Amino acid sequence: MTAYPVLAVVDKRPGNSVIWHVQTDPDSPGILTGAWITADEGSLLDGAVHLTVGSTDLEKLADAVEAEVAKVRSSAQAAKKATPSITLPRFDDLPRPDVAEIAQTYHGEPEAREAWAMAVAAAEIVEYWHGFEAARKMRRYLAEEYGPDVRPLPIGRDLDT
Repeated sequence: MTAYPVLAVVDKRPGNSVIWHVQTDPDSPGILTGAWITADEGSLLDGAVHLTVGSTDLEKLADAVEAEVAKVRSSAQAAKKATPSITLPRFDDLPRPDVAEIAQTYHGEPEAREAWAMAVAAAEIVEYWHGFEAARKMRRYLAEEYGPDVRPLPIGRDLDT
């Protein structure tokens, strides 16, 4: 797996699968970078973190991100206690996208609707993470503790690769 894994949203259907790729690399030119309706998954899932339509994978991903945000918030509060003059960052709360609501806006091949909606929701979580990391690394004390670069999206241990 690369430092910035690809998320592969997968909807396995009789006869074929629908796959959407979601990039997590902050330097990627786009977040949603590939979509397939295929009977042969081939290498489309190799090295990617799988998010399965109809599962709790999206919630597990969001939980992993929230846990890491809580850890950084705790570090910031500890730094504030040690050095009262520092300013605490304002981190927004993680959005919990409603996949069913997103699916209502879909226009395309009907069998791709659910995978697309989950991919868009995952992309919202990725965008949140990139914004969070941009704010985190602007604080010297947090950049020293967690590094000066955008860290890879936290992936829950329960997600398949």
